[in-house]
This record gives sequence, structure tokens and C-alpha cells, in this order.
Amino acid sequence: KNLLLEEDKNCRTCLADTGGFLGPYENVEGYGTTCSAWDITNCEVYRDLQNISVGTWCCKRWCYVAKECRLAFASTIKKGLYYSYKLCPDSDYEMATCPWKTELRFMGDPVFDGRIYPTISPWMLTPGNL
Repeated sequence: KNLLLEEDKNCRTCLADTGGFLGPYENVEGYGTTCSAWDITNCEVYRDLQNISVGTWCCKRWCYVAKECRLAFASTIKKGLYYSYKLCPDSDYEMATCPWKTELRFMGDPVFDGRIYPTISPWMLTPGNL
């Protein structure tokens, strides 16, 4: 049971209609309309021609979602479209064989999962504090 999908009705489905958008190089039918690792074949091009920092985002599955989805990011390649990774479970195989191991989001932002990790000193690590 995916609580995320129950929590935000605007993030439940991929957009089936992206206005005919075929991706950054206008060559991929259905680009972003279903869960897939859409960027996996273009990451070297992004890195070499556009000087974009590549990382694990290249191998992650994502799709375009409703603008109202609070877990969505605005597309930098198509104004008016919004994407999310949260709807799409990653492929274990694609992630294990991903040549880009650095945990980065698209455009190079470090991955941060939203949790706060306080500094814990060794004297705090007692059975009562774990």
C-alpha cells in the first residue's frame, strides 16, 4: 500500500497528454507520459553538450504529473510541464547498472530526502538513546 498516493491525489497518475512533447531532442514518442528512466540514454549528451552535472537522476524513473502535485518539480526543458520521481518506483537493475553513481538531482542539486539528521556525539549512543 503506497501511502504517498493516498496522501496526494494530484500525484496519483502520470500525465497522458503532454501536448505532443517528444523530449529535449524531439525524438521520443510519449516522453514522460509513463514511469520510465527517460533520461538514461541522453545523460552523456547532457553532460558533454549542455554541461549538466549527471548523477543517479539519469537512471531514475519519473513521469510528468499534474502541476498541483506538491511533489513535482517544474520542467526546465518544457514550460508548463511538471515531473516527479515519487510516483515511479526505480528499477533495481537500472539503478545497479547506472554508470553515474553520484546522488544528484537534475541540474546538480544534492539529493536530500527531507529528514533532519542531527549531529550525534558518541557519548549519546547508549542503549537508552537508540
